[in-house]
Amino acid sequence: MKNLTVKAKLSILCAIMFLAFVVVNVFSFLTMNNMNAKTKEISDKWVNAIVDVEDLNNHIKEYRLYEYKHVSSNLPQAKQETEQIMNTQKAQVDQYVKTCKKEAETQTEKQLTIAIEDGWNAYLEVHEQVISQSNSNHGDSAQSVMVGNSYNQYKTIQDRCDSLVKDYKQQISNASANSTYVYEGARSALIVLDIVMALFSFLMEVYIIESITRPVKKMDETARRVAQGELDVSVDYQAKNELGSLAANLNNTTAQLKNYGNYIQEITQVLNEIADGNLDFHLTYEYRGRFAAVKEALDHLAVSLNDTLSQINLAADQVAGGADQVSSGSQALSQGTTEQASSVEELAATINEISEHVKGNADSANIASSKVHEVSGQLLESNRQMQEMIAAMGDIRQSSAKIGEIIKTIEDIAFQTNILALNAAVEAAHAGDAGKGFAVVAGEVRSLASKSAEASKSTADLIQASLKAVKHGSQIADETAKSLTEVVAGTKSITNGIGSIADASKEQSVAIEQVTQGVEQISNVIQTNTATSEESAAASQELSEQAQMLKNLVSQFKLRELAEDHTEAADTAAEVPSVVDQTPARSVETQTDDSAYEAGFEEETPSFAHDKY
Repeated sequence: MKNLTVKAKLSILCAIMFLAFVVVNVFSFLTMNNMNAKTKEISDKWVNAIVDVEDLNNHIKEYRLYEYKHVSSNLPQAKQETEQIMNTQKAQVDQYVKTCKKEAETQTEKQLTIAIEDGWNAYLEVHEQVISQSNSNHGDSAQSVMVGNSYNQYKTIQDRCDSLVKDYKQQISNASANSTYVYEGARSALIVLDIVMALFSFLMEVYIIESITRPVKKMDETARRVAQGELDVSVDYQAKNELGSLAANLNNTTAQLKNYGNYIQEITQVLNEIADGNLDFHLTYEYRGRFAAVKEALDHLAVSLNDTLSQINLAADQVAGGADQVSSGSQALSQGTTEQASSVEELAATINEISEHVKGNADSANIASSKVHEVSGQLLESNRQMQEMIAAMGDIRQSSAKIGEIIKTIEDIAFQTNILALNAAVEAAHAGDAGKGFAVVAGEVRSLASKSAEASKSTADLIQASLKAVKHGSQIADETAKSLTEVVAGTKSITNGIGSIADASKEQSVAIEQVTQGVEQISNVIQTNTATSEESAAASQELSEQAQMLKNLVSQFKLRELAEDHTEAADTAAEVPSVVDQTPARSVETQTDDSAYEAGFEEETPSFAHDKY
């Protein structure tokens, strides 16, 4: 049982619980079926049998009652109806007798049903006598038979029916007692079975739970002690199941943790030695798992640190030698850039003066161009107005011509009016005194016609003079318009020339500004180079000091193979190229930006020269 798996133990526990459930339910089912059979037997058999016997007895009573009515009645019709009813009752009684015989099972029941049937047949024989005498109107004889022999037969049937009912009731009582006995026995057995199954299930549950929790508690205690740092512990449990495998794995884990503790202790010791400057160490344990990678990393770290520190020691000598040359070159470069800065400042001042003159010329050209544009616009406006005046003079000529035509028409009208006045005067003279008034009117009309002709002639003369003046003015205006057109064209040419001068001045000004900016940039670069040279000299001095400090720091480490060779270091330092010899001449024409110079300087200097320890 100990070596069973946890799954098997839990399966057994579940199977036991299921079996107990099945046994209890099967027993309960069988007991309930038995009780149901007893109850059904009582209800379906004996109760129905008692009901049938009582119904039989009741029908016999009714049959005897109708028999009494037949004897008591004196009417043939009533007797006939009563006989029909009795025949129906007889058929029902016969049917109930057959039913009771079928329901009888025991010997006593069968004997009683046969006795009831025999009594019924005997009663019918006596009944025939009673009916025969009643039909013969011998009522007294019929009643005598009913009270005597017929009653005795009826009483015998009643007693036998009561005996049969009593027997059935006794059967019911026995069945009820048997059912009660079965119920009480089943209840007691079920209680005992429940107690036994519950006790057995509880014991099995306790045993299985204990067999699972006991080793789990041991492993939990072991894991807790391991978590607290106790590695000299183990689980005292062995079994061929999951818990046994878990305990064995936990013991293996504890043993492996002991090895890990040794690994960690040795690694800690090695790291402390590295911190103290001792790089000549070796790991003695055979590391496994991920610790093997740690061992390889530490070995690689030792080799790498030894090699790196050896190279750093050699590089420090080289840096110290190169720093002096860089310092000398930086001082020479600083002096040269100072001289270049003075020349560039003078050049910048001259260019600024030229730029101011060019800007003044450009401003004057712009002002002249603006004025010429304004004059050109005014001339164009005058030319437009002159054209409008010429058009107006043309309209005046046309209007004067029309007025001349109108005046000629007026002259014609005045001439015709004068002729009419003469004709009127002649007619007035012919009329005599009667035409005197008409003659006066004709005279006035002729006078008016003469005045109209004179006025028309004066107006025509004035219009003719105006036309001549307008014609002369039009000629002058045409000549003036042509002159204005030529002036406008010349003004446009002047404007274009001044504009070209202004544009050229602007371009010169922009070019001079760009030159000025370039000179300023050159000046800034030279100043930056000067500062950089000074910083390079200071950095070279600091670099030399840091190289010496670096050598002092490296000397604190105990290396496996000290790769320090002063002679080789001195030779290497002597081979460092001279910064002064390789420094290019940085004039105004070949000046580069400061970032490129710094990049070149960093390429000539070892990358670790700026590291500080």
